[in-house]
Amino acid sequence: MSKIKIFISSKVNPVFEGLTEKDYTLGKLRAFIKTQLEAETFLGEKIFDVILNEDGFEADFTKSAFDTCLKRVSGADVIIILYNGDAGWAPDKKKNVNGICHEEYLMAVKDHPGMTFGINISGHFAKVKYSAEQQVRNKSFQDDIDSYYRFKEYSEAKNVTELQNYILKLIKADIQSSSEKAFKAKKVADLSNTVFGKTLDWSKLNYNQRVTELKSEAEKDFKDFAPFKDIIVTHNIIPDNMSVTDARNYIKRPFLYEQETIKGNKLKKGVVHLISIYGSATETQVKNLVGHPDLTVIKTEFGFYLWEQCTHIQIFFLINCKNPSIIKTRVQLVEIWLKSSKELSKVQQRSVARYSILEAINKSQDIKGIK
Repeated sequence: MSKIKIFISSKVNPVFEGLTEKDYTLGKLRAFIKTQLEAETFLGEKIFDVILNEDGFEADFTKSAFDTCLKRVSGADVIIILYNGDAGWAPDKKKNVNGICHEEYLMAVKDHPGMTFGINISGHFAKVKYSAEQQVRNKSFQDDIDSYYRFKEYSEAKNVTELQNYILKLIKADIQSSSEKAFKAKKVADLSNTVFGKTLDWSKLNYNQRVTELKSEAEKDFKDFAPFKDIIVTHNIIPDNMSVTDARNYIKRPFLYEQETIKGNKLKKGVVHLISIYGSATETQVKNLVGHPDLTVIKTEFGFYLWEQCTHIQIFFLINCKNPSIIKTRVQLVEIWLKSSKELSKVQQRSVARYSILEAINKSQDIKGIK
């Protein structure tokens, strides 16, 4: 039985304050967590391999050590971040470079968002006198931590035993949550891979028929979608993998015609595009739809969210929509992501900004002598 790899990201040497015991470090807490988790068994077998980047890396401020740390993050199944307010060292102490703890965090939430959890224990640590460069790194890390919803706060322990037991309890709860997510993901994968029922029916359809079926289902499931109730929304379908040109041509570049979409509409927000993709998509393919790479693209459990920061184009890509059940799941995941990531209000404000741009485009068409 292959073991579940758990990566713990944090500093090592900082000493906890406010505990009855002195000189208790983050490194000692990490060692305790590793010992406890690796002793856990399931059906008589040890199932966890806890990965730590320890003292050697803290002492070796090299690019090689930095990259080794990040490789260990990418190979983990679950990532636990213990945040004490320090972004960690940077290779060669270069300016304008994130600390290692910050980089581990960024990689984790980008590549493993559903399997990344954190505990904010910065209340147990005094304010250290950092260099100017390190202060910048720490502030950047703190800003990102504040924007991520999967962080629990804890600073109430009075002694080491209390600290260890509660932190371990939180981590076990996170691992349990990860396991539940993995089972749900397997269930969704089975729904798309098992070819019977509607999945079989849709696999037999030609592109035109598939577009009709998917669009009907997506519009029905998004009809009473609360987060977009006052936003102009369009539904588009890619009836195959996004890599297939003929399938991608079914939507062209829908944002080019938004100024027509808002005409006569009573709503004053939008347009937001929902694109249901029968097959798969990549971040590069998503960016290529807009036509240039300088875009905000966030990988999510439903697929991708794209935002163009200058013109406020917004597109939600729902991937692997192989049957009605999966589309319903994707719609639920969009709502969960909007609320839990704290992006909902921002998406709505971006839609206000987008509408004002489209309104200006329409007004500009009345200027004489431009044609």
